[in-house]
Amino acid sequence: MKRLILPALAAGLFAFSGCSSNANKTTADQPATTPPAENSAPPMANTADTAMNHAAAGTDAMAAMPPMSDAAFMAKADEGGHNEMGLSKVVLMKNPSAAVKAYANKMVADHTKAGNELMPIAKKHGVKLKGMMDAEHQTIREQLMKMSGTGLEKKYMDQMVTDHEKTVALFKSEIANGKEGDVKGFASKTLPVIEQHTDMAKKGDNMKM
Repeated sequence: MKRLILPALAAGLFAFSGCSSNANKTTADQPATTPPAENSAPPMANTADTAMNHAAAGTDAMAAMPPMSDAAFMAKADEGGHNEMGLSKVVLMKNPSAAVKAYANKMVADHTKAGNELMPIAKKHGVKLKGMMDAEHQTIREQLMKMSGTGLEKKYMDQMVTDHEKTVALFKSEIANGKEGDVKGFASKTLPVIEQHTDMAKKGDNMKM
């Protein structure tokens, strides 16, 4: 009887020892879990700075205008002047507020003067000016014709801001890249007037003539 019990007991101990060894081996073989690194996300301030830098870069890219020939500049300048005069004349027909009326009258007077100065320069260089609005502003003029009151004035003044910002970029490009001295001279002389128009349009009712 004792001979039967002893071998069974030894077998049981051997089996228990094997299980324990396997359990320890399994635990040891498991790769250690690496805790997430602290501060892995970028600081909020840096993220905000990056976004602001991208926004600024986008604004600069929009404001910049690629170089063009003197002839192309003169054509665009003439067209821009007629765009602004055409829209201003529509507003003047609509009995606008005193401030908007004064601004529109100034647009007609200043752009008429600039156009008269540009014509002989263009003629000298063999550039034929169209003397009319572009298709986009003809459509805007039709829209303004159907409007009145504060809605009309707001649309007009917003368009003046947009148009003059583009015109400022156009004139700066000619000053920086133009080839003909008299064309660059016209751009240099006229730019301060265009910048004044832009500032006045942005001020709206607070603009000073």
